[in-house]
Amino acid sequence: MPAHRRAEAARPARLRVLLMLLPILATIVWTAHAGRPAAAPSTTVRLPFITSPEPLVATALGGSFNQVVAVADAGDDRLFIAQRDGVVKILHPDGDITTFLDISDRVTVDGAELGFFDLVFDPGYLDATALGYGQFYVTYSGYTSGAIVNYVARFRVSSDPDQADSSSEAWLVKLEQERPVHKGGGLDFDETNRLLYVGFGDDWRRDLAQSPDSLKGKIVMLDISGVPPEATGDATNLVTPVVWALGFRNPWRIDVDPESGAIFVGDVGENHWEEVNVVSLAGPGQNFGWPCLEAADILPGSETKPACADLSVFTPPVFAYAHSGGRCAIIGGDFARPAAFPDGHYLFGDMCSRDVWVMLRSGSVWSVIPWGVLETDELFASISADDNGISYTGTLSVSGPIWRIDFP
Repeated sequence: MPAHRRAEAARPARLRVLLMLLPILATIVWTAHAGRPAAAPSTTVRLPFITSPEPLVATALGGSFNQVVAVADAGDDRLFIAQRDGVVKILHPDGDITTFLDISDRVTVDGAELGFFDLVFDPGYLDATALGYGQFYVTYSGYTSGAIVNYVARFRVSSDPDQADSSSEAWLVKLEQERPVHKGGGLDFDETNRLLYVGFGDDWRRDLAQSPDSLKGKIVMLDISGVPPEATGDATNLVTPVVWALGFRNPWRIDVDPESGAIFVGDVGENHWEEVNVVSLAGPGQNFGWPCLEAADILPGSETKPACADLSVFTPPVFAYAHSGGRCAIIGGDFARPAAFPDGHYLFGDMCSRDVWVMLRSGSVWSVIPWGVLETDELFASISADDNGISYTGTLSVSGPIWRIDFP
């Protein structure tokens, strides 16, 4: 698939105009559509100032990737391409593509949202003196005794740096599932303290998102320091999951940014709204309202649920957008600090419309800039950034490239 490019000279001017408009963007507030029940004034949801979509400046890389769900890097110049079928490939700097990990025999895709979900490397992956040397973590769904289970698992690299040891798997969490959708699966480290965070969907069991007895519909913190490097097999007794935040429907992607003290969560909506939620790293306990609220809307029937009795306890999203213009599901991305945005930005998009937005903060106010539309016929399922702040997207094509998003 050829790369789609616009005239490079137009981009710097456009960027300058967009940055000049940020004070205006910060003053525009969206309100709930008439005819839908809304909570008392509670949410700071921003409306993009510029709404005309333009083709995204993106460059195709590699090819023949099968349903890319994540693009990761280990701190060097290789890109690791995770496929839904459980195969992780390496795109090398010279363009060569090799297989890093193949656990397709353990991963099930027999369901609408089942499969391999995410991949993250230990902060000490390349440091031979670090506790996490050569270790990486994945999330996926598989069968155990006929039941669907969501796994959070650790692997180690082999003596060959381009080849994982598929026999080194250690399970940190095994979460049995009942339905084929709403799995979550986002995974990321707080690199300052080597704590691992994972997002679990509600398993299409709405009320579990508010249940203190379930990990479903939650952002969960895992302290992995008690798992020996040589451990394999079932290590769930060595890890105690801590519910860090609750009230999510399907947090497909999360990104931890310790510099801003936040976890950025793209939570896939149901009736009308897609949400970007910002979870504080300062301490656990924030509640984001599902299934009592979807953005500012009160869900029908929630009035009788004890968990929904006090709407003031819920933290609103910092941004939400409606199911209109062909938009259907948020693809949460990464908080990155590329040269174009030295203070950092959060990049996210929509799976169906292929819109991509940049979210920036001015003080306590968030603003969202439409950045463009990925010109492909394929649904896209991931937005990731490498250690250099360069962002990549992957699509659900059964044989296609990944895309590098180019900022001026």
